[in-house]
Amino acid sequence: MLAGAALNAGAALWFCRAEDPEAAFAAPGPSGGAGRGCRRRPRGWVAAAATAAVAYLCLAACAVFGDPLGPPAWFKAAINAAAEPWAIMLSAAAVFALASWFRDVWVRPGPAWLLGNVLWLAVGLSWADPHFAAVAGQPDHLPVLGMVGAVLFFLWVGTAQAVENDRRMRRPAPNASPSPESAGTVALPDASAPVEKLFARKVLTWPDLVYIELIAACWATAVLIAWSLLAPAPLEAPADPARTPNPAKAPWYFVGLQELLVYGDAWWAGVAVPLLIIAGLAAIPYLDRSPTGSGYYSIAQRRFAWVVFVGGFLLLWILPMVIGVFVRGPNWSAFGPYEPRDARRLTAERRSTLSQWLGRAEPQFAQPQPAQSRSARPPFEGTPADDEQAAAPPARSVDRGDTARPSPPSRHPLVREWPGLALVGGYFLVLPWLLACGPLRWARDRLGRGRYWVFSLFLLLMLLVPLKMIVHWTLGLGAVVHLPEYGLSL
Repeated sequence: MLAGAALNAGAALWFCRAEDPEAAFAAPGPSGGAGRGCRRRPRGWVAAAATAAVAYLCLAACAVFGDPLGPPAWFKAAINAAAEPWAIMLSAAAVFALASWFRDVWVRPGPAWLLGNVLWLAVGLSWADPHFAAVAGQPDHLPVLGMVGAVLFFLWVGTAQAVENDRRMRRPAPNASPSPESAGTVALPDASAPVEKLFARKVLTWPDLVYIELIAACWATAVLIAWSLLAPAPLEAPADPARTPNPAKAPWYFVGLQELLVYGDAWWAGVAVPLLIIAGLAAIPYLDRSPTGSGYYSIAQRRFAWVVFVGGFLLLWILPMVIGVFVRGPNWSAFGPYEPRDARRLTAERRSTLSQWLGRAEPQFAQPQPAQSRSARPPFEGTPADDEQAAAPPARSVDRGDTARPSPPSRHPLVREWPGLALVGGYFLVLPWLLACGPLRWARDRLGRGRYWVFSLFLLLMLLVPLKMIVHWTLGLGAVVHLPEYGLSL
């Protein structure tokens, strides 16, 4: 709460002193100033930020001298009910779609300040809940919270710069021929050019850049030293095979991949996905060589690239990491942030392959057979042959009244998995051709045939991750193609 009060006090000062960004590019007035272009921001935001700072101070005083104020019970119940991976992923995708569409609104300083305070207040009040504090307050979880906050802040900074550039480039370009009245005056910057073009003046690496990096390194070292003195290192006891932790989580930078293991094969989620991400990022400059939107922030000129890159980074990398750190508990079950982590709670998940779902293969787990009662005769009576016959498992009934499902005949693995192989082949071979004739025609015309096919394959591989999540949540399919004979599972 004290940090929230300090941030709001700084926001009040910024709102009070900040000028209109167009003031620097406006024509000078009669008094030599910026004229009408220099106008202050509304005083209402200054009063709101100052009031929020005072409110945070009151909440901090209540936490120190009395009972801390926490979130209401209905809010905690709603969050716990929605703390399922599929609900979190779908909600985040919907929020990202709305944020992309209404980006001109939330990038403004006022609405951004309001959204930031809502998130900060929700997290700050949640520390009063003992279950939330036990999970989020762990020494190795605090950096993840800081990383999420930093990602959201710099996402706002970059998006705001891109929206500002798009707004400037929508203006008509000024006339290049100078007028006789402008002779002897100082040329103003081009108001229709991106902001980055205004800072194209080259500076020396030393001392303009190196000393700034040195100061930043000193501050980062001081913060890390203070953190190491205040927070204990998250070290546990030496590894003991007799006492394994529940759950056994990977480090925070790998826990997102561990979350993806729930929805696919270990080789696919742990090896193929990271390698494909690196290969796809490295191939971007070679696939799209257009200079449009290069060298400055812009969304209007690179809408598709912005949505794919930012959406993939947030929804397929950051969000699984957050789910694995804060939502997954004992037995890798999903727990809400305000409910206890009970190790006796088990989550029943149905998981099968496409061939099993279609009835072309045996189920992964056989149905338990009802216990057969032995004869009521006393023990140690009868012949040994009778005892062996009684101990043998009963034979399956062959009359027409038997409702047991017959097992499918043994097939060659490729014949058994042909529906999945056909589905994967159509996804990677037919779908790119259909997209080239429809929604991605612009990409085929811009990139050419060869680079388009590489681009489409990387795009479909990235979309395969959320698709596998969807079929896992809806149909319980763990693999579309399951060939254990060849060590292949997709």
